Amino acid sequence: MKYLQVILIFALLTAGQSLCGAKAKAPFDDQYAFELLRYLYRWHMDDAVLSVDPREIEKVEIHYRTIDKALDEGDHSEFLEIIIPVADMLVMLKRADYRIPKLDIQIDNEYFKVVSAHHYRDLKWNPEKYQRLSYDSKRIFDYLYKTRNDKHFPPESTRQRLKEESIRALRAEGYIENFDDPVQQGYIAPISIVSNDLWFYWINGHKLIHFTSDLEHLDSEFWTFAPLGVDIIDLNEEVVVAPAERGNPGAFTKDYAGRILFNCIVHGQKVSDKADTK
Repeated sequence: MKYLQVILIFALLTAGQSLCGAKAKAPFDDQYAFELLRYLYRWHMDDAVLSVDPREIEKVEIHYRTIDKALDEGDHSEFLEIIIPVADMLVMLKRADYRIPKLDIQIDNEYFKVVSAHHYRDLKWNPEKYQRLSYDSKRIFDYLYKTRNDKHFPPESTRQRLKEESIRALRAEGYIENFDDPVQQGYIAPISIVSNDLWFYWINGHKLIHFTSDLEHLDSEFWTFAPLGVDIIDLNEEVVVAPAERGNPGAFTKDYAGRILFNCIVHGQKVSDKADTK
């Protein structure tokens, strides 16, 4: 199983945890829940989003429900909505299951993947509409701290595809001013089984590059054929203090840019290459 070495430890850490209020089998297990919490801990949580002092939290709960969406014929993808009360956080998950006939590729995720995660200061929701998983908070926070430096990175085949696609996207958007530097440097953030996103900080151009896809990071077909989304965030031009600053609810805030830089530089892996951008 992919990332087996990452999640074997969960079996020891989750012993004795309780499943509360569940009326049916959860669509994911405790091992996945711990990995999901670690991903959110790295990318979305800090003391500003916790609704109470961590020392006063007895249980960390995950409330979840299935979301029905209109899908194309042959698309059997699943969607979950998750509420994490201690952080007033709403998380959307997707497990892709469909085929791309033109490319003859089956998209079939083993795990649910994070689509979005948002903290709301006054999150309104009805617990009666959700199933509930409950975990001892000390065990959760101890695990998050002990594994904060555990990290895994994509293989060379994946990195080569990222390089090719990023150069194409940068040229398409007119970002060519730093291509003449003799050495190109950057940091690649760790990957997770709960997300197909990949983040890269390009030092020379002072930009964040975000790669997205429905296929798994290690899927060889993905890096050869599958569609890959590439977003470029110019740290000099596109980062704001708050969305209201530009009247754009989708604006890229300095808070989230800081978290990405932290994961790229502190948790990530530095890479360098001779300039080869033709």
